[in-house]
Amino acid sequence: MDKTIKAHVLFFVGVGILTLPYALSIAGWLGLLLFIAVAMVCCRTALLLERCMRGNESDVQSYGDMGYKAFGRSGKIVASLIGSTELYLSSISLLLLVSENLNYLFPHTVFYLGHLKLGEKKLFTVCTALVMLPTLFSTNVTKLSFISGLGTLGIFVIILAMLWVGGTSGYGFQDRAKVVSWKGISISTSLFLTCFGGHSVLPTLYNSMQNKQQFTKVLLLSFSCNSIVYLIVAVGGYLIFGGETCPQITLNFPKQELGSKIALYTSLVIPLSRYPLLISPVADAIEDGLPKQYKKQLICIVIRFILLIITTLIACFFPYFESLMAIVGSFSVVLTSLLFPCCCYLKLRGGEKFNVKFIEMLGIIVFGIMTGVTGLYFVVFDLVHGAG
Repeated sequence: MDKTIKAHVLFFVGVGILTLPYALSIAGWLGLLLFIAVAMVCCRTALLLERCMRGNESDVQSYGDMGYKAFGRSGKIVASLIGSTELYLSSISLLLLVSENLNYLFPHTVFYLGHLKLGEKKLFTVCTALVMLPTLFSTNVTKLSFISGLGTLGIFVIILAMLWVGGTSGYGFQDRAKVVSWKGISISTSLFLTCFGGHSVLPTLYNSMQNKQQFTKVLLLSFSCNSIVYLIVAVGGYLIFGGETCPQITLNFPKQELGSKIALYTSLVIPLSRYPLLISPVADAIEDGLPKQYKKQLICIVIRFILLIITTLIACFFPYFESLMAIVGSFSVVLTSLLFPCCCYLKLRGGEKFNVKFIEMLGIIVFGIMTGVTGLYFVVFDLVHGAG
């Protein structure tokens, strides 16, 4: 059980954690109630998926299989598509994360290739993609998981650096925080959701356990551990930087501080460790749809290379890391972690209707739709009006 808990924690603690202080800053302290609500709802839907998988282990090996079990072939296609979309959007956010941090470390950097000018963000995005390129040649899940674990270690280094900056720099822990900002509630909720997504991996974790009766305990412990870590980062970052909190907490770190330098350079390693693990399931889904004669190692590498090129192009022209993370939360996570689990539960447990549990499912669905629609609206509104 310990290994499964560790795997669950490692999966959920991702780069979305870097936006939590910002999410709290745009919502105010009332955002903590939203954070707790999001954590509870996502934990509840994870338990619903576990309930649906119970007794169907042989039929449900993946998130797509869950869709097939509930809604047939069309359900499998939709489930696989929304799961892959979440992972792919997250992979794009990794390139944005690196480019913004490099731009903070080395501002006004420009490179000329003939008449082509690559400045700042685009240059760093292309450089990051080139560094990521060798990771595409490995499809070994064990190796990729180990590399991803190093990325999680890097995130905890950043957390320690944040607390170090708060205790030793001129910022300190100052009371510059607001109680509530209603206009930031929707985007804040979307950013919270990015930290509790990842339900598409639950069938894999469930089937990896020898004693599946312990899975409920695993989920509760995992969500509790993640929530504590997230709260430390969100509250600590907001107390330290207040209304000046940047969309990425690393961009608040003073570059001259030793702890800040360690954290900033560590933040450059995290995407390199996470990208292959995120893109691998997307590539696998594409490969599964190919005729048998095309399922060769070279074809697999070409598919990953094309995905990297598309990822790089989108990252070059997408303006803000936090905006993409909010889109991931309000669109992909709402679908994979809120709506889909409830729909599967209602379909597979169709006899349980018009009772307290049915009302609960309906409430989660309404919450998910409202969060998704309002979150997407305000993200698009900010993008159109040039706000980050």
